[in-house]
Amino acid sequence: MELIEGTVKVTLEDIGEGLCGEYNPDDPYDISLLRMDIETLDEEGYWTIVDDGSYCTLIPTETSAPVLEKLCRVIMDRVKDRVEEGLSIKKIGEELSWLCPEDVV
Repeated sequence: MELIEGTVKVTLEDIGEGLCGEYNPDDPYDISLLRMDIETLDEEGYWTIVDDGSYCTLIPTETSAPVLEKLCRVIMDRVKDRVEEGLSIKKIGEELSWLCPEDVV
């Protein structure tokens, strides 16, 4: 799932992460989680992850599309202005890594 506004892109994607690193489907206590990437469009037209703009979240991979859309909106609303101004999003990114579906339902 991704949301693009101007020169800022928020992506939530499954790259095989779980609660303790790589997702382990044999561990009944592990959960497959999504990664949040925050990117900006560079001068040459390529998307580049901003500094401190990639974090594992607490959003399970099986989260429904409507909820993922809401979560992308929350992320975009928090980071867009700072990314466009070239400011650090480290603390905001760390906070957003704790997002979960219950935050928007």
